[in-house]
Amino acid sequence: MKILYTHLQQADDAGYIGSVMPLARILCEKSQVTVAAPASSRLLAQAGALPGVRTLALDFKGGPLQRLRALSHLRALLRDGRFDVVHVNGLADRRLCMLATLGLGARRPFMVRAQPLLAQRLQARRAADGLGALGRLREPRA
Repeated sequence: MKILYTHLQQADDAGYIGSVMPLARILCEKSQVTVAAPASSRLLAQAGALPGVRTLALDFKGGPLQRLRALSHLRALLRDGRFDVVHVNGLADRRLCMLATLGLGARRPFMVRAQPLLAQRLQARRAADGLGALGRLREPRA
């Protein structure tokens, strides 16, 4: 299985690191895991240190031309990478991935949205195929 984690926002990614890193660490043993985030992201640096995890710097900042170029790169990544699952973080990521997958038809990857709030859950119904609930992994009580 090919999985893409996205964190395309410029905001602090500390919370997302705590949820993505354990999943990437476990899933990269039997799946191909790619993490796409801004070049300055701590998530990208930490994911790059994991053996078997591919990283890709994608920045969605600047003017309309730079954003259009970045959207084109994301679309090419989704098309050529033939990902089975795209795990998006936040409303901005979902919108960008939704735009990037327009017209892919049967090659469109299954999209999972992390930690939805009620309003976002209603919006996610249009572009996400599933909703992910992430939290801490805990050992069973004895």
